[in-house]
Amino acid sequence: MKNPCSKNGSQNDGWLVRWRCWAYALGWLVVLAVAGALRLPVLDRRPMHPDEANQAWKAGLLWQTGLYRYDPAEHHGPTLYYLTLPVLWLAGPADFAQTTETHYRLVPALAGLAGLAALLLLRKALGDGPVLCAAGLTALSPVMVFYSRYYIQETLLVLFTLAVLGCVARWRQASSLTGAAFWAALCGGMVGLMAATKETWILALAAMAAAGLLAVVWNRWIGRAGTWACPTHSLPPTDPTDLGPICPPLGNPGFPEPIGRPAADPLDQQPISLPPADPAGQQPIGLPSADRADQEAIGLSSADPARQQPIGLPPRSSSPSCPAGARTWILPVVLVVAAFLGVTALFYTSFGAHPEGLGDALGAYRVYMHRGLEAGPHQHPPLFYLERLLAYRAKGVFWTEGLIFLLAAVGLLGALGRSTGGGPPANRSQQHLPGQPHAPSGADGLPTNRPETPLANRCPSGSDADGQRFARFLAFYTVILTLLYSAIPYKTPWCAIQFWQGWILLAGVGGERMLRAAMGLSNRLLARLALVTVGIAMLLGVCHLAWQSGQLNFNSRLYADGQRNPWVYAHTATHVLRLAERIDQLAAVVPEGRRMSVHVIVSDNYWPLPWYLRRLDQDRVGYWASAEEWIKVHHRLPPPHVLIVQTELVDSIQPHLPTQYNSQMLFRLRPEVFLRVYVRHDVWEAFLRSVGSAGQ
Repeated sequence: MKNPCSKNGSQNDGWLVRWRCWAYALGWLVVLAVAGALRLPVLDRRPMHPDEANQAWKAGLLWQTGLYRYDPAEHHGPTLYYLTLPVLWLAGPADFAQTTETHYRLVPALAGLAGLAALLLLRKALGDGPVLCAAGLTALSPVMVFYSRYYIQETLLVLFTLAVLGCVARWRQASSLTGAAFWAALCGGMVGLMAATKETWILALAAMAAAGLLAVVWNRWIGRAGTWACPTHSLPPTDPTDLGPICPPLGNPGFPEPIGRPAADPLDQQPISLPPADPAGQQPIGLPSADRADQEAIGLSSADPARQQPIGLPPRSSSPSCPAGARTWILPVVLVVAAFLGVTALFYTSFGAHPEGLGDALGAYRVYMHRGLEAGPHQHPPLFYLERLLAYRAKGVFWTEGLIFLLAAVGLLGALGRSTGGGPPANRSQQHLPGQPHAPSGADGLPTNRPETPLANRCPSGSDADGQRFARFLAFYTVILTLLYSAIPYKTPWCAIQFWQGWILLAGVGGERMLRAAMGLSNRLLARLALVTVGIAMLLGVCHLAWQSGQLNFNSRLYADGQRNPWVYAHTATHVLRLAERIDQLAAVVPEGRRMSVHVIVSDNYWPLPWYLRRLDQDRVGYWASAEEWIKVHHRLPPPHVLIVQTELVDSIQPHLPTQYNSQMLFRLRPEVFLRVYVRHDVWEAFLRSVGSAGQ
């Protein structure tokens, strides 16, 4: 097969095609570089959130012992822990005490970058331009960047959801049973990974199912999509599993009859006769005349009668390259179910070591349903997410990702509207310059006065008709998922990235539509003026997103301040870093060293203190949730070197101190939780002597 970006034909056309391909590749390199620059540096700077510390503890336990037991009440699924193992193996820390925040946060950061790569699966469904635009917005989105640097499950769930959407799109476009089976099995595996990541995966799956049903109804009765008939017939396959032209399944409502052709029984349809000038009678309608070499380059040859089917018509018979009938769905569906069940069972049973985990996973949905409806301290109003995404004001600072929402609104309206059949988007295979109208289209939607560039010379960009069907499904999916998350009383801000990724994809579609509309104006001056205006507005919006991402992730006054940062939620105060440093200093001056005993008495959630005390001997560190519990047992224990007590419990603890303690140190655990640190008198004296000698 010829390289679709190779030079073939006139010298100018070959140069233009190669330039466009290199420019597109360069755009992706820039996007990946920017995404990496925002996600990978100084991952250890921000204090560990209580949830992050808890997850890191579970991953460390799996790494050191090889044991994992799913807890149906806490911690979510196991994929985060298992995917952390390769990082720990490669980094080579001696034990859990030597691991750092970077080791763990690197996993979601890499998952965020992998999510950009997963967008490439949607090139055939949405087009090159929208996918690249969506990738750029994903790379810069403040909320996507912020939680890509958080050691929690959300970024992994976004990655696997994107992979499912991409696999569904490629499966739907597969031209052979082999290709359909491959993408179906991969889709099932990705759904299994979603299920093994977090229990809220069921919301995304429900949104996909509802969106698919609504898209079918909308396509058939309201906004008929797909008047440009399958341009991928005229492009070389870009996927090794797609061995032939795309063949819409018979009776699939998602593939309505192209406008301008009478509907008929598919079994009665015959190839439309061609003029006598084509003695072979094999030239598909709407394609330029091509010699044998060009036909072979695009997959058309007189030796292959299965590929002589006119574009837009259903297959006349079953063949290996274009299977027809309901049986083509049996094997892919079986593979989807098998892959889903297999992957889910492997992770929840700890790869067979704990079979009871699968039953625990099924029982967890009752727990999380009750928690989601009861909410408790995490109950928030329906607009909780959108307020933070679109208009968050705090102490004179205004944060917004309004550019993404505005572009997404354009993409959503375009997806729900009627297809005009005006030909392929300008970013696909035909050239279009500002001030020039789109080329007229034939009955099949392909332009009748195409450039002379041979088809084999064009950049591969196959599409799903005019890209509107998948965009329509995506619009329904995004809106439904947003409504589901907004309706559930239990809300934590990191859940927003699950539906926000869908809005970003729609923003990519909307951005490409706006640029194409500006270039399509009939007046050359107006076209150039509109293009410059739209371009400058988008550039300013993108720069604003980049500035916000930098401030919210790297500004030391903001990244752990819940009042000014919209995405900080019950986060650990930076005081804890100083507390951990002081504990290390105290351990250095006592004879026991790391075996120094510490009692932690905190009625609130005491995490992430175990993370910051991980370098001590854990048999010598104890945690109590109330003063009464500690009072009952403290007389049976030797006097601890250090007590860390929540300030509300000080009055109850102080009368029962077993010996004399110094209580000068006070640290903030979270915005409204303070800790009083008691240091045994002999340890405090040793510490002061070490500080004095160091000062001399």
